[in-house]
Amino acid sequence: VEAWFHLYGCRRWVRLSRDTRTDEIQ
Repeated sequence: VEAWFHLYGCRRWVRLSRDTRTDEIQ
């Protein structure tokens, strides 16, 4: 489960980062 959660979270974070494009995330 940890691996799935990590992979899903990582992908979600990347997608969210692209949508927001904010310096705060960087």
